[in-house]
Amino acid sequence: RKPYMKRTEEFAKNFIIARTTNQTEYLKDKTGERRFLPIMADSRQQKKHPMEIDPDTIEQIWGEAVTIYRAGADLMFDENTEDELNIYR
Repeated sequence: RKPYMKRTEEFAKNFIIARTTNQTEYLKDKTGERRFLPIMADSRQQKKHPMEIDPDTIEQIWGEAVTIYRAGADLMFDENTEDELNIYR
């Protein structure tokens, strides 16, 4: 709810939370369940340092993402990927 308001309201989510770690077994909440999807990164494949990414690069990344989305890309995991993920959940 908004500050000092009596009634709650629903708001669209418009953000992503990301974090980094060197550990692989950190993704448990208080209930013991995972709430995060780990994305493993390999610095040997890194093309730019995050602090070197300029506005043109960001615009290019968003442009590619929008093009893939508009082309009808399936944003859900296929059954095989889901099975692999379940091993680590």
